[in-house]
Amino acid sequence: MIAWRLAVLLAALGATAAQAGAPLGPFTLTDDSMRLVRDGQVVRSLSVWRIVIRPVGRGWRVEGQRLRNDVSAPPAAASLAAVARMDPESGRLPLRLDAQGRIADPPPPIDPHTLALIHAAIQRHFAQAHMTEAQRAAAQPLMDRALAQRTEEPWPPMLFRPRPGTRHDRQTVNTGAGMGTIDRTEVARVDRDGWLRGLEITLVTEVGGVRRSAHELWTMVPAGR
Repeated sequence: MIAWRLAVLLAALGATAAQAGAPLGPFTLTDDSMRLVRDGQVVRSLSVWRIVIRPVGRGWRVEGQRLRNDVSAPPAAASLAAVARMDPESGRLPLRLDAQGRIADPPPPIDPHTLALIHAAIQRHFAQAHMTEAQRAAAQPLMDRALAQRTEEPWPPMLFRPRPGTRHDRQTVNTGAGMGTIDRTEVARVDRDGWLRGLEITLVTEVGGVRRSAHELWTMVPAGR
């Protein structure tokens, strides 16, 4: 019995050591996003970070800096492209991960000046969008809700240690002017130790007969590959 308990203890210590021994890197973290805005037009943004992941206590600390933030869009989507260029995600690092690899730090607030510029750009795009009055009325509450947020769009909570496989979720939303749906599909790949290799997220929103989609691909590979 003592030998069995010792074996269990050694196994637990081994698991703790494996967590503490997470690779430091450096890694290249990439976020490649595409958003279909209207009439087949696409806003694409590519952000690249160079990071290291250090074991700290029962979790980890992700450190690094953003190397690139490239945005491309057709002229009709210039307002949304401006929002993507003002994206303050570079302020997310460093951040803490808990023992399960979940991001433990909340998104930082956006400074008032940047927030005002983002709101103005979104409102310009909404005003220029080709919608019927019914579609505009259905979409308005969602836009108002987005403008009320004072933090940046959060990174996926389990970005660095996602659960591998495919998941799909559908939400029904009441805009006050009609019902809508939000479909979210995630496909995750990890390495043999459970760390991110690829996370593909697809969002399809349909409100008042207006359908919009967004596709995001996160990857993390050793730097230099």
